[in-house]
Amino acid sequence: DDQIGAPTWSRDIAQATASAITLYMANPAAQQLNGIYHMSAQGQTSWFDFAQAAKQHGLFADLAHAPTLRAIRSAEFPSAAQRPMYSVLSNAKLHATFGIQLPHWESSLRQFMQLNTALD
Repeated sequence: DDQIGAPTWSRDIAQATASAITLYMANPAAQQLNGIYHMSAQGQTSWFDFAQAAKQHGLFADLAHAPTLRAIRSAEFPSAAQRPMYSVLSNAKLHATFGIQLPHWESSLRQFMQLNTALD
């Protein structure tokens, strides 16, 4: 519960990328738009809070048998990979250049869960 990020649905990234490419191709001065653009969901959360939200929005069909989630610190979860404690990216350049803003992570999570439930 001490690693903070902005979980981003791949569908949102694909849609925003397609929009950025369309705008890039339509711009006669496109060469000036080159560079690095961060693209991630709005908001921020810990992995624990993300898991709690997924559970709340229907990750487990039978909540009576859903696992109990327990917040732990990074030090309690051994991993070979070193993860940053705060990895929220600034999307200001993407928004300023293309007017693109990805949805809030929780809104995308709700949509994903609704879609996933409809497919079951």
